[in-house]
Amino acid sequence: MMIFGSLAKPIALELDRSDATKFQSRTLLQFGIAWGKRRWWHTKALLPILGIMFLTVVCLMFLQIHWISKKLVTAFAKLFNSVQGSM
Repeated sequence: MMIFGSLAKPIALELDRSDATKFQSRTLLQFGIAWGKRRWWHTKALLPILGIMFLTVVCLMFLQIHWISKKLVTAFAKLFNSVQGSM
């Protein structure tokens, strides 16, 4: 029993796809910016720790090079003295 059935007009909706694409690209851009800001904040918080780790590794490398060169110099000195002594 539809009394008002004949009075209803069909509704035709036309979606403008360019607006939907603009909205999606804008939200993706906003998401990307927010993600980048979070990553930058975490990176800024970790920079002192990473800097100290880098300096520690560089110092250890320097100490190892110094130790190896000292060992080589003493080995060559002993070799040179043994050659000089035998002549």
